[in-house]
Amino acid sequence: MRNATFVVPQDGNSLSCEQIRQHKKRLVPGDRRIAIDGFLDDRHYISPPSDTMRSTILMIDRETSARASIKGDDRFGSLQVQAQAWTHYLMRRSRFYLDPDLTSEQQVENLQSLRSGMMALATRPFWKEFRWAASTTVDFEKAVVSNIVNEAVRGRTLIVEPAGDLQYEHRALRADLSAGVALPFGVDASPWPEAKAVAKYRAMPDLDLTATGAYKGRTPSLRERFDSVNGNPDLGPERIAHAEVRAVKHIAERVHLEVAPYFKRSSGTIVASRDPMTLGKLTNLGIVRFWGVDAQARVAVHPMADAGGGYSYVKANSSDTGDDPLDRLPHHRWDLWARARPDPRISVLARARYVGAANDQTRRVSGYVVLEASVAAQITSEYLGVLRVDDLADEQPETRAGYHTAGRVVSLVLQGSWQ
Repeated sequence: MRNATFVVPQDGNSLSCEQIRQHKKRLVPGDRRIAIDGFLDDRHYISPPSDTMRSTILMIDRETSARASIKGDDRFGSLQVQAQAWTHYLMRRSRFYLDPDLTSEQQVENLQSLRSGMMALATRPFWKEFRWAASTTVDFEKAVVSNIVNEAVRGRTLIVEPAGDLQYEHRALRADLSAGVALPFGVDASPWPEAKAVAKYRAMPDLDLTATGAYKGRTPSLRERFDSVNGNPDLGPERIAHAEVRAVKHIAERVHLEVAPYFKRSSGTIVASRDPMTLGKLTNLGIVRFWGVDAQARVAVHPMADAGGGYSYVKANSSDTGDDPLDRLPHHRWDLWARARPDPRISVLARARYVGAANDQTRRVSGYVVLEASVAAQITSEYLGVLRVDDLADEQPETRAGYHTAGRVVSLVLQGSWQ
């Protein structure tokens, strides 16, 4: 559960008795850490219209997004504490045109949203093989949307999530149990419990077995509730239960195999209605059951090269609409990749990805394969350069009904890091 995160000591091991005694006497230098993060982006662009259907052309006249966060952690004896605060801002002006010359404006959407929150967490080991943790997260979100005639819709939500965690570790067994409650305000939803239980057992030196069970929910976003086109202010929360068993096998330190069958049961899943009378309007589904499996493999074929791949299968059934109740949820996905490191500073990666056929409202979208390649080079200790090519064969697959990707895209990124 996200707000009951387990904090591991900096050295990755349990605190010894001697360490605890030393920490009680003084605060070890370097235990206190503060991280500050900031981001600002401003852009203008045109969203590609449908390739097969006549539709409006969306121009994002301006989109400004910003975020700022501060996070700190400290240690007092064997007690670790952590706190974080953040705020995200988005302003987007969307204009819809009927003609490619962008002269006949049909609609305008002016969106401003703000999301802020804070989190506090404390954790401490006790006895020899146990650790507890407690946390509280507060998340606030508000938005205002106006149209071409300056009619405005406003909304705000607040969620408070207190939680606790208990962990046990002994030899080959590790167990973790988290539990809490979500308290929503500003939306028509009652509080609901949340929990996650994980048990990991090392059956053999090279075989790990992990069982996971979880229950979580979320309130509908402000856009889902108040969007002028398909929003529904009467939407209820989504809630989902998840069960999974994962096996991880290592062979001679060269082969890594992983397989994880799972089952999910959700209620209130938010989807676009397929009813001809309300086509596109968001609604809550009844009970939806998912079952599937994830698998992956990685092989070190050479000290300077490795290869691998993954496969995912999922099947969904709804008590309301039958099979395949969710749009753009293919049954099959797979990927194959190979990576070479001819030099310690250079990494070359090639990948093939397959996404199977899926439904999109009333249409069927075919499956597709795309090829990708990238080269990363550590130019100096401060600078990293990455050359990437997406859709190498320029297939321009149809990812939604009537919408294709841009095709081959070449990008070059130069990243700097200083201390």
